[in-house]
Amino acid sequence: MKHIIIALLVMLVVSSAFTQTQEKTYTVKESQLTAQQKAELTVQQQKENVGSWVGLGKEVGTAMKEGLSALNSEVNKFSESPAGQFTMFVIAYKVIGNDAFHFVIGFPLLVVGFCVWVFFYYRNCVTRRIAIKVSGTLFSRQKEYSVVNENNNNTNMNRWGHFAGLVVFLLICSIVLFSGGCNGFAK
Repeated sequence: MKHIIIALLVMLVVSSAFTQTQEKTYTVKESQLTAQQKAELTVQQQKENVGSWVGLGKEVGTAMKEGLSALNSEVNKFSESPAGQFTMFVIAYKVIGNDAFHFVIGFPLLVVGFCVWVFFYYRNCVTRRIAIKVSGTLFSRQKEYSVVNENNNNTNMNRWGHFAGLVVFLLICSIVLFSGGCNGFAK
């Protein structure tokens, strides 16, 4: 019985081998081909060449996608650790730290300096009256006033001096505020 089953299997394999037809290939010189055959061969070669490049591009794209997704997950894990947070702070400082430093120093300097300038300008250049002597009780007070900084040549020079000081101060504040980007190009 075993011999019959083995014989049937051998006959099945042999008969399937005979049923396949094999195509013959010939090698022909290019000068013996017609123009149409040459064009067909050129198109076929180009299709094979393009197909290989498409496959290569797909493989490179898949490899890049996998590599970047792995890198992304590892960076996310690292950024959640204390060392990663410190590293992120250092990177952020390197990117915007110089500009932020100039803004943090320059803007308060501008606001406080301008307020001081207004105070001194009012104190030294604006004509105003001040109380010299106050007499009497709370409801019947008598006040004597004196005029300070009357319009004279000295007051006009004070005004010009204060405006010149304001221009110099604004120039210095502008340099402090807006010079942060210049250092980045020089490095």
